[in-house]
Amino acid sequence: MECLVALMVMSLILIGTTGIFAQSKQFRSLIYDRKEQEWQICLTQMEDKLAEGTYRSVSKNKLIITKINEDNQMTYDCEIKWSSNVHQMAISEKGGFEPILTQVYDVKFKKQEQKILLTVTFMNGEKKYAQWTIPPL
Repeated sequence: MECLVALMVMSLILIGTTGIFAQSKQFRSLIYDRKEQEWQICLTQMEDKLAEGTYRSVSKNKLIITKINEDNQMTYDCEIKWSSNVHQMAISEKGGFEPILTQVYDVKFKKQEQKILLTVTFMNGEKKYAQWTIPPL
């Protein structure tokens, strides 16, 4: 009788553990999908900013685009940069600050010929890459 009770308890534990593993896999999938969506939105926002202005310069962790203020026709800089103290990438423009990517460990911009190369390393060690062609003036 004791053996049957022990077997029943063990089987309940195993059934419960299987459910936890399945939920854990679904949870990881949801987190990955959210990070992938955030990455794709970040790329779209960067493409939009690059299309709105003219490439000016790039440094290790900052991309600068020159834009024209439609109100007074004066030029100003729009920066896409990494903030190491808050671990995020953001757009800085006209005194505003808009985070576009979070949980970022490191960002590297590089100009290579007529291309801008971007490497982003996330806090979990995952790396993502992107590149844009600089349009001729």
